[in-house]
Amino acid sequence: MFPCDSGCDGTDFNGFMHNLAGLFGFLCAIVSVFLISRRLKGDLDWSSVYTYSRIFRFAAFQGFLSWFLIAKAVGNEDLNGVFRRLFIGIWLVWAEILAIKLFTVSRK
Repeated sequence: MFPCDSGCDGTDFNGFMHNLAGLFGFLCAIVSVFLISRRLKGDLDWSSVYTYSRIFRFAAFQGFLSWFLIAKAVGNEDLNGVFRRLFIGIWLVWAEILAIKLFTVSRK
């Protein structure tokens, strides 16, 4: 939708919107882990997944903070892509655990 400009520094409109949309997506991913894991706490069918959600909630938040503090605030752009992919990987594993649990619950 918004291709990244050279170096992804956001100097033109597309680069700026690319970075803004990406940040919004990362924040929504973190919020989703917090909101969904909080809801799982009180449900007996999903209580086994709550422990994983608590772990991934912490890991996702730490991954985002690491990306933001090390790559952005300190200015180490070499690690920027590594931390983004680490955060996305953490979120995808959590989403896969939820999907597997949803599949097993739906087959009952």
